[in-house]
Amino acid sequence: MPENNSTRPPLTRRALTLAAGLAVAALAATGLSLAVASPASAHTPTVSSTCDTLSVKTANYSANADNTITVTIDGKDVQPKTSFDTQFSKTYDFADRTVAHDYVVAIKTSDDPNGSKGYSVTEKGSSTPCVPPTTPPTTPPTTPPTTPPVPPVVTVSSAVTSCDPVTGVGNGTITVVAGGDEKHGFDVTIADATGTAVQSRSLDKPGTVTFEGIPSGMEYTATVTDAVTEQTSSGTVSVQKCLKAVVETPTPTPTPEVPVATTPATPAAVVPSVPSTPASAQVSNTGALAETGSEAAPLAIGAVALMMLGGVVAFAIRKKPVR
Repeated sequence: MPENNSTRPPLTRRALTLAAGLAVAALAATGLSLAVASPASAHTPTVSSTCDTLSVKTANYSANADNTITVTIDGKDVQPKTSFDTQFSKTYDFADRTVAHDYVVAIKTSDDPNGSKGYSVTEKGSSTPCVPPTTPPTTPPTTPPTTPPVPPVVTVSSAVTSCDPVTGVGNGTITVVAGGDEKHGFDVTIADATGTAVQSRSLDKPGTVTFEGIPSGMEYTATVTDAVTEQTSSGTVSVQKCLKAVVETPTPTPTPEVPVATTPATPAAVVPSVPSTPASAQVSNTGALAETGSEAAPLAIGAVALMMLGGVVAFAIRKKPVR
């Protein structure tokens, strides 16, 4: 049958009563302790940091107490010793978020001079650096390769256009062909052997230019300059010398000497003497000749001819060379 409490022994009832009293006392004691601890939890100092900032807060401090706060970052007082009433709140920015910063926060109150109650605290710490954002590598802009300027092309020729055969003075022309960029102009200059400019022209584009009146018998340099790139090219050319006319004088041909042959003397022709005739006879002969004159004249002419022929033969024999 069920046990009846009224039938319990007196000792058991006393034990139960004592346990109940102890429980009530324990609950009362616990409530008293909580009531005492609640004022202590009201003083709340809070110090926290990020990679960017340091935050300091206090709350529920007694307005009748002497409350102060000091904040130092990296050895520098960013918040000199400052008094506050019941609460304090402030945030401090770090100079460089990518590095760690050391800080010291000192909170003092006259309600807890030695810090045994946790109202007066000194918090020391270091911030955690922020991780720098990853920057994608920048690709430098691609620059197309530059083509070096090309010097112009030069072709030079010359010709003699006039010549004075007496003085030897003449003139000629120099023709320059300038080649290059079709969009560029060109300056063409002709200079003599001393470097002195003789003539110059300008072209709006590649082309040919002829310089006239160039003295002959000299060497010249044609220089072509690109008006845009200032690149130059040059070529040399000579204008042929103008020669004087030469009048040739024939040189006499020497006549060889002919040796003179020695011809023996030719004896003179002997004419037979005619015996003298007495005067009387001469008269008679004269008369006779007169009578026979027509017959004697041919004979006399023949005799003279024979004498001349003999002389010619003798002269020819004398001149005939000896072999």
